[in-house]
Amino acid sequence: MRAYSDILGSVDSAFYYVERSETPMNIGALTIFDGSLDLDEFIRFIESRIPLCPRYAERIVQAPLNLGAPTWIRDPNFYVSDHIRRVELESPEDLGALRRLAGRLAAEPLDRGRPLWEIILIDGLPGQTAMLFKVHHCMVDGLAAVDLFNFLLDVAPRQVPQDRRFINSAPALPNPFSLLSDSLTRDLTHQVRLLRKVGTEAVKVFGSLTRDQERLNMLVAAAHLISNNVKPIQKLPINGKNTGEQRLVWAEFALDDIHAIRAKRKASVNEVMLTIMARAVEHYVNDHGGTRQAFLRALVPVNVRTAEEKGDYGNRISVLPIDLPFNVPDPLEHLAAVMKYSKVMKDSGLAYSMDLMLTLPSLLPAVMHKPIWGLAPVAFSLLAHTWCTNVAAPPIPVYLLGHELKQVYGFFPLNPSMGLASVIVSYNGHITLTMVADEGILVDADVLGVYAQSVFGELCRAAHDDGLVVFARMDSNRAHDDLHQAHPDWFARDASGRPHKAGELFVTCINGPYYEQHIPAILREIAGRYRPEGFTDNSWSGLGRGTICHCDNCRRKFRERSGRELPARKNWDDPAYREWIRWNYDRRLEIWDLNNRITREAGGPDCVWSGMISGSVGAASASFRDLKEICRRADIIMLDHQSRRDESGFQHNGEAAKRLHGLLGWEKLIPESMALYQAGRPAFRLASKPAPEARLWMLDGIAGGLQPWWHHVGAYHEDRRMYRTAEPIYRWHEQHAAYLTDRQPIASIGVVWSQPNQDFFGRDEADTLVESPWRGITQALIRGRIPYLPVHADDLDRAAPGLAALILPRSGLGHKHGIVLGNLVGLIDSDYQGQIFVSTWNRGHEHFTIQPLERIAQLVVVPVLQVAFNVVDSFDESERGAAGFGSTGKH
Repeated sequence: MRAYSDILGSVDSAFYYVERSETPMNIGALTIFDGSLDLDEFIRFIESRIPLCPRYAERIVQAPLNLGAPTWIRDPNFYVSDHIRRVELESPEDLGALRRLAGRLAAEPLDRGRPLWEIILIDGLPGQTAMLFKVHHCMVDGLAAVDLFNFLLDVAPRQVPQDRRFINSAPALPNPFSLLSDSLTRDLTHQVRLLRKVGTEAVKVFGSLTRDQERLNMLVAAAHLISNNVKPIQKLPINGKNTGEQRLVWAEFALDDIHAIRAKRKASVNEVMLTIMARAVEHYVNDHGGTRQAFLRALVPVNVRTAEEKGDYGNRISVLPIDLPFNVPDPLEHLAAVMKYSKVMKDSGLAYSMDLMLTLPSLLPAVMHKPIWGLAPVAFSLLAHTWCTNVAAPPIPVYLLGHELKQVYGFFPLNPSMGLASVIVSYNGHITLTMVADEGILVDADVLGVYAQSVFGELCRAAHDDGLVVFARMDSNRAHDDLHQAHPDWFARDASGRPHKAGELFVTCINGPYYEQHIPAILREIAGRYRPEGFTDNSWSGLGRGTICHCDNCRRKFRERSGRELPARKNWDDPAYREWIRWNYDRRLEIWDLNNRITREAGGPDCVWSGMISGSVGAASASFRDLKEICRRADIIMLDHQSRRDESGFQHNGEAAKRLHGLLGWEKLIPESMALYQAGRPAFRLASKPAPEARLWMLDGIAGGLQPWWHHVGAYHEDRRMYRTAEPIYRWHEQHAAYLTDRQPIASIGVVWSQPNQDFFGRDEADTLVESPWRGITQALIRGRIPYLPVHADDLDRAAPGLAALILPRSGLGHKHGIVLGNLVGLIDSDYQGQIFVSTWNRGHEHFTIQPLERIAQLVVVPVLQVAFNVVDSFDESERGAAGFGSTGKH
């Protein structure tokens, strides 16, 4: 990481100068790790990481009389051990004790005579270690703080060797005269550089304004917003004189639950969390005398760091004032109001206007910085009630010296007269709202956590009351190296014992404890904690048909099933390989049944598990998903069939719908994950698919009986055109839903298919031998405007009762060349399964060659008259006599 500048920038200086003993400018996090950290080992580890981040070995030195800007200089007296200490939690079982201790440690000012950071290990938690990491805000902003903290962490639980030791070779600190001279030179150079940059940007901006009325309107609107938001606010019970005594209060949520609420109103995660925070504060205010103030104004830091500045030290933030309304009884309406005001502020460009204002003091001589920034806390306390910031930590588990990070609770400095600041942190599927409270202002701050949790309950109940059904969506068949190292017997392996991988992830074995124990435990936990209505899973069926797993689990179970060893390689003529195919299909059905049993036990009789399947028979065969047997078991099918192929077109979506409904039943639902991103080859998963392309695919699926289920990848997109794609389709579907579900088809033509035909006849050439002929006949029917239905071969009697197929010879071949059928007339019963062979005999006197596409027989489907027999014990005497079968008794 490179230094942004040797001198403090404008905003960095602001945080340095505004600090008071009762309002230290410390930011950081309280983190919880499993296990116990050894102090000496930890110090050696930090020493090995200091070369990666040399700013941790630098301190701030001020020029005499503040005539130059504060400067970062390597500290010759720096020792890592001076910045790491260990304390004991007095009451390990008391969560309030940890909150109080963490608040007190976070509020202790850092020593300005040393590098401005500290790490405190907190012992006493059963089976865990707490670590409080804090750094002065003049050193980093929130985004850079995460980067700095991340350099301590690893994505794997292995122990990281300390192969680098920090050797402090810093020279002595400069004398005051050289420091003054150097500071003045640096300050002047910095101001000249900044003036040039500001001038260049001003020419760009104001030059474009003369040609761009829209930008001019935006600037006017930003000025109007600033004028509105400089008006003083009425104080709330969370405002007052700071005491320096702080505590941390937090509430924790599952990120999936927040996403479910977010999706209901197309909000952002941050907007949902701002609503939770605002309603919690409103509860607190109402319990402490109430207010006539109609809103809570929060200052929200905004990252304005450019791509070129990524990795720089220092602060590259602006600030937005967000008015969070009070007195909105309905929580979803409250969320909508927060979204509306947030959008106005974001679209105004105010963040960049504020960034310019925060940069202006740096144009002045350094001697003026301290008195100017000394006024900032007063201004902020007049204009806002609180601060609220959000930080995204890694979305996956991370480790410190092999110890997994379990929880993260961020903290943020309090402004003078502000008794509350909030930090939102998302990590590994969870999100926390941590509130830093001044105990002299909020004497009962712990109730804020209770209020926040109750607000989340309000939002969940409101979402369910509004008709939202939650399916917990998983992606379960791959895992990271840490799990592979801990449980190697859970993972698939090749014949040499090497693990199968998908990118950086390790593929789990469908026959191992991972599927029999680990996944069921996760299903029970999710069902019990979050109470979803159902589960689905994108990658639940393990290795595909193209790979044979040779792990011990597979060897043993295949031997128990078949009495054979696993096939060494793919060979369709090998009975062991064909048995391996059937065995894999059966195993997937066992997993389907097991997961449904678990979810119904843990979540109730209607809590179904429905793994996602493809609409392509070929894709289903490649992943051992038996469409017929799955549909026979399922109450609902979650279809993952996202885009057309060149050879099949939009109509393939409707055909997939008809095929699955033919197996499942037309009264059941099949929601389809309809991708709104560019799902071509290659896929651009954050870019919008053209609206006509996405909508035609959706409409053809709906015409076949699918239910719409729009799909984005990720919670935030720069390309937001996709947000407008689904709405008109959904509104139309809502108006006509009664005519689009539980319908019975009236097609008079059935085209027969079966998955075993795809596997055992198509083998490795199924596209040529099976799918191409299928596309040929179905395309002909479509272009001939003839409606048809896919009919599974096992369902012929149900789809066409009372019919039989007759194979008859072509009379011309027999008359002209003596070519006849070996069995004369062949009869195909309605319950027949298998291939149809037509044998021909040459009864003529000359050789005859049958040419490709030459007609040798004809198939006729005719009704079958069912005969009823009259069963008797004996026959009456007949006129034909008793001489035999049908005999008249005469010779």
